[in-house]
Amino acid sequence: MKNYKKGFVIPLVIAIVALLGIGGGAYVYVNKKSAEKLENSIREISKNSTATTTNVACTMDAKMCPDGSYVGRSGPKCEFVCPSINTSLKTYRLNDGGKLEVGYVPFEIKYPSDWKYIEFSRNVDGIIFCPQDIADCGVSGGGGQMSGTIFIYPSKNNIQGNINKDSDTLYSFKNQKGEIFSYITLSDIKYKKEFNEMISSFKFTNTKVTETVKNQPAYLISAYTKNEKNYIDVDYTEWLHGDAYIKAAVEDGDCPNINNCQAYPNGYKRNQNPMIRTFEVSQSASIEVSGLINGILNSYKTNVFPISFETFKNTVSTLKPVLPSKPTFKDPLDFITIDVSNDLVTKITEPYQE
Repeated sequence: MKNYKKGFVIPLVIAIVALLGIGGGAYVYVNKKSAEKLENSIREISKNSTATTTNVACTMDAKMCPDGSYVGRSGPKCEFVCPSINTSLKTYRLNDGGKLEVGYVPFEIKYPSDWKYIEFSRNVDGIIFCPQDIADCGVSGGGGQMSGTIFIYPSKNNIQGNINKDSDTLYSFKNQKGEIFSYITLSDIKYKKEFNEMISSFKFTNTKVTETVKNQPAYLISAYTKNEKNYIDVDYTEWLHGDAYIKAAVEDGDCPNINNCQAYPNGYKRNQNPMIRTFEVSQSASIEVSGLINGILNSYKTNVFPISFETFKNTVSTLKPVLPSKPTFKDPLDFITIDVSNDLVTKITEPYQE
């Protein structure tokens, strides 16, 4: 019996050892495969990864964004990333090109689409931007106070430079002596966000933007010849009829309300952005008069009376200023419409006005 047990135990021990050996080998094999798989995964990730997976210690400085907020540096390149700003903006361009006083440096700036501007009027030696609901952008007589507006005094004498922040409401351009030659200022801090957006979009432009318009209503300021070329000075205006006439008249205070306002045939002339523009008149320009000049030259015998620029110019010189309902900063002599192609006037029309 003892020998039987002894003979049974030895094979059993051998079997157990064999099983342990097989199990251990399987365990090592499985773990080796798992390790290889993990190693391959790490190698693949490493191969496809970029610097974005690398932790970078950025400096602790900050930048003010156009919306007035501040951001720190972030990301693998330690860049300032500002929130997206308002994309509903219009672009204002100041074009030297002979239309304004010689020497102003052309620039462009973006402003809110629901704002308006006034440029180079009797009381404004520059450009004012303001919300639509601020009458005359807060400009009082004699170049007085501005309320809730952004004012730009443009650069003269072809001087350009970098913009400098003097305060939260004043940015300036300075010459090498540190003297301010141009500036942008805010008069109401509640428009700081709009102010910062505009500042961030400001840039000087060296390219001339040419004018091309058709049937553009305008006040005629003067007509003349210089260096054997013909010119007119005009001030663009709106010419509104029907419902647009009544709406504008009520907004401007010329009618108490829409129910007590009549749209007259002459139309409503509205000039919210007075600016004198000088255009050369093409030698082949068509000039047709039906209004005041027609009455002087033709006694209204025909509805449309074609004339030469020489006759037009000479007749204009005899006219007395006509004060429109919304006067410009220079008293106009007549009301006309013009066609302009690449800064050259190709057609002048004087419409009939009762």
